[in-house]
Amino acid sequence: MWKFNKKLARLTYRLYSSSGPSSPLHGKKKLPQNLKFVVLNPTQSGLVKNDQKQPRHRPSKKRSHKETGDNNLDFGSKLLVFEKQNSLDSALNSIRLKKPTSASLPSLEYNALLQSLTSSYNRYQLREFISTHQPDSSSHLTHWKKSKLSQYIIEKIWNCQPISTPTTPTGIKSTSLTFQFDSPREIFLLLITQNGKILTNFNKLGLTFIISIQDNELTVKGSPSLLKYAEISLNKIWSNITHENVRMYSLMPSKDVINLIQKETHTFFEYLPDLQMYKISALSTKKISMAKVFLLNAVASNPNTTQHHHTIASPALKTELYPFNNTLENLDWLNKSQDWARLQSVVPKNCTDLMTPTENATPELTDAQVSQFESSLSKNIPSLSPSDSISQSLSITLGHSLQSASFSSIFQPLIHKSFISKLLNLPMYKESSSSAVPVPVPLDQHLITNAHQSFIQLNFTPVPPTSGSSSSPFLQIWFEIDEFDNIVTTSMRPLLKLQENSVILRTPQCQTDYKITSDYIQDLLPDFDQTNPDAWLSEQKGLQEFLLKSHWKLNKYQNLMKKINISLPDNLIQQYQLTDVLTHRVLNLRFPTNTAQDDKYIIQYSDISRGFLNNGSYRQLDFINVNPSETSLKTFINDVLSF
Repeated sequence: MWKFNKKLARLTYRLYSSSGPSSPLHGKKKLPQNLKFVVLNPTQSGLVKNDQKQPRHRPSKKRSHKETGDNNLDFGSKLLVFEKQNSLDSALNSIRLKKPTSASLPSLEYNALLQSLTSSYNRYQLREFISTHQPDSSSHLTHWKKSKLSQYIIEKIWNCQPISTPTTPTGIKSTSLTFQFDSPREIFLLLITQNGKILTNFNKLGLTFIISIQDNELTVKGSPSLLKYAEISLNKIWSNITHENVRMYSLMPSKDVINLIQKETHTFFEYLPDLQMYKISALSTKKISMAKVFLLNAVASNPNTTQHHHTIASPALKTELYPFNNTLENLDWLNKSQDWARLQSVVPKNCTDLMTPTENATPELTDAQVSQFESSLSKNIPSLSPSDSISQSLSITLGHSLQSASFSSIFQPLIHKSFISKLLNLPMYKESSSSAVPVPVPLDQHLITNAHQSFIQLNFTPVPPTSGSSSSPFLQIWFEIDEFDNIVTTSMRPLLKLQENSVILRTPQCQTDYKITSDYIQDLLPDFDQTNPDAWLSEQKGLQEFLLKSHWKLNKYQNLMKKINISLPDNLIQQYQLTDVLTHRVLNLRFPTNTAQDDKYIIQYSDISRGFLNNGSYRQLDFINVNPSETSLKTFINDVLSF
């Protein structure tokens, strides 16, 4: 028993005592008429610290079982005990069933049985099985390995011995099974499907596979019972192979591209020269559909796209190609398999000043170069007409101009770390309040407060027509994503890429290259009108079907319609195939200028995630000219180069 705290009792009595108005305790709660004592434990009364552990009262298990009248409440724990007690019996019975019917085993069957016992059971189960047959032998089995225990079971308990397997005149053992094919299709699908998981599972059973690529021959070695199982299983797998012929309308893809598609989609391609077609084979129709998308994505080239390269560097500057190391994180599936390099300046070893003027000097453009850029960006441009919803977009993207060993070149968007510090102090761009002076808020605070916008971009490639006609423009469909990662279907914007001209500026003396892009796009739909929603898709039945039949879940691209029919402005119906899906998280920042017109440029920071065909993500920084007609191209380029 703990001692009564007299000081605490006197203080309680004073607080609850009856006092007059002149008392210093006036207004306190009075002591109740029927005084009752509340017994506190040592912790509640403050006599024991909170960190001191007190013994807890735990009721007896026997008492708790007596108080519960329903025995079914503890039925689950009894089931667990029952299962635990019988797990060893199940293992012993499983080992007992593996006993061969014959005492003489071929060497392959003996090795397969030995491997099965070693890999399927632990040492305790094997020792207990031996103890059930030889109780006196358990003492010297404690430190034996599983392989030795398994061998002891086969030879000492089951009295089985390995014998040499007779061979045929051809040299092939009698415990083997040979499959002969006309093409390497069946063997190739076994090797590539699920990265060879099918053959790996067979190998775990004790089967050995010998493949002859020149003869299209597959030989399986093992015990007779396992060979029978392998024969039935392999024939069942090969019976699921489906085929589809795909006609090629454009240039034939290279052999490397075909091999890459086969690897990515687990399919097999056979070229039929008489029909000018590819015969695609796979173990499922979904893999064939995916292979067709990869093939279309690889061979389809946009005829409405032009690209020119210009190197801006001093003739005295020495440049070399340096390897690009971020291929896995940034490049897509088609370019990821190649080695890329960027043109960079070379600093002499005897140079003591690392911050040389040549490296950090802003590239200077001449009027002749700017005139050449304008000529390249204005090729094949359509006539701008507000009635046709055709608009122009002029932007400059930061990145690297890369070259491969085959002299092909690409531009990969990339943000160098030297630009991050400049972005952190830029204010956010707000179109509604462009005239007001914004309060600068750092970039990281924008991202934390969820000030960015999210979009999903669906890229569609026109399916080649059966008759020779003019090529249709590529299609992009954009959707907004709300704060709950739900796609807002009423924000759909289908855009036709009428023309895309770009000029890539290679600047070896700088940390990044620049891509100047002039886009001409046409919007196929007006803005959604809530007062008249039926008129929104009245002229685009294909888009209406696309919205109704697609199940919109972010990162669940298999639920989208892969093909849609679009009514083009020239009253033609064109079928499009979905080839890629990109997710954008966009943040618009204001470009710092010293002029009164402070809203002529927008800096767009994008975090882009690939999906559908590609994996990975990359970050992109674009400088967008809001009014290309009001700002000259030379001024725009010089402003971006001096950023």
